[in-house]
Order: sequence, then C-alpha cells, then structure tokens
Amino acid sequence: MPLDPQIIARYWLIKWDNSTPENEKELNSWVDHALYAAMQYDADYAFQIIEAINDQDEAQLQIEVFAAGPVEDLLAHHGLSVIQDVVALASRNANFARVLGGVWKRDMDDSVWELVLKHRNTDIWADART
Repeated sequence: MPLDPQIIARYWLIKWDNSTPENEKELNSWVDHALYAAMQYDADYAFQIIEAINDQDEAQLQIEVFAAGPVEDLLAHHGLSVIQDVVALASRNANFARVLGGVWKRDMDDSVWELVLKHRNTDIWADART
C-alpha cells in the first residue's frame, strides 16, 4: 500500500526547505526516491502527490524546485494521461498556474506542452520558456 500523498508532500517540503539542517535533509532523502518511483510507475498517485505538495506550499516557498522537479517530471513521463487533471488544477488554483509557469518542455509531448502554455501563469518567472 503506498504512503499517503500528504505524508510524502510534507517530507518533500521539509527536505527542500533551506532552513532544514543538512543531516535532517539526508534523513529525508527517501522522499525523493518515493516520488521518483511514483513518477515512473503510477501517474494517478504521482498527481495526488503533486496536488498535496501544491496544497501544503501555499506560500510557494519551493516553487522553483517544485516546477522544475516533480511537476516537470510528471508531465514528461505521464503528460498524456494526466494533462486534463493538471489543466483542471491550474484552472481552479492560481498558485498551481504559477507553478506551471516555471515548467520547461523538456521531452514532453507537443500536445501536452501546448496545454501547459495555455494554462500557465508566467508573471513571476523572469525566464519563462515558450
């Protein structure tokens, strides 16, 4: 049985928080492996984790690493199967639309990238890629 997405989100945010001591970050390195495995094997579960991270980081303190890491990975690995959920979340959540603003195309499917471009907010990103 997979871990609750809320737990993974909480520990992911702790691990990437600059105020977290290095030894604690190292103890929480498991969370990157759990998130990576979700990205590889279970698109729906990975999206639940993305939602949980977004919900828990209301101040968007980790927006850069979140956009360029888990969100970009999810769209690169499972874009076709999750893009409608991603678009729906961006449509109802301004914070997530800003997260999408920091996502780069990488090896995303062109149709997925076109939808990301339509639903992202790049106002806070000085170097948003189109």
